[in-house]
Amino acid sequence: MKEQVPIAAPAAILEAVQGVDVGAQAPAPNTPVADGQVAVIKIPPSFTTQLPTTKQTKTENDTLSYSCTAQAKPAAAILWTLNGQNLTNTPPYNISVSFVPADNSKLFKSLAYLSVDKVTWRQNGTFSCLAVNNAGEKSQTTDLEIRRKYRQFFIKEFSYIKGTTIYFW
Repeated sequence: MKEQVPIAAPAAILEAVQGVDVGAQAPAPNTPVADGQVAVIKIPPSFTTQLPTTKQTKTENDTLSYSCTAQAKPAAAILWTLNGQNLTNTPPYNISVSFVPADNSKLFKSLAYLSVDKVTWRQNGTFSCLAVNNAGEKSQTTDLEIRRKYRQFFIKEFSYIKGTTIYFW
């Protein structure tokens, strides 16, 4: 009996292959199967590096940098978010993503970097790295606390008229 059979494994997804007997063994990746079909294996993203697991603390004007590396097949797109809002490669955020073949594997590595030259209170919160491909998605987060840097200033000499009220704020 020939029919279209989706075959799935816990760590990989094999797209439906036509012309395979029900109960047949899954073919090796990219090998020909019945009727000239090719099996395509998709593997959801998994992280090979981790964001900090403890809350990080920075002071205003400090430099911030995070890296996120995922491997998958096909290559995973990497998205950065701050408090649930997507970040783009526009000031103050510097984002870069590159794709390279994984060592000794048919997987692809997605290397993503996020940096901020001078953090402000606006970067306070939860940063997330989300890796997505058509086999699945995976995310990891880290928390950042920004401490305000108070400026010292000195009041220059001033004069006032006796009997007037002076307010300081």
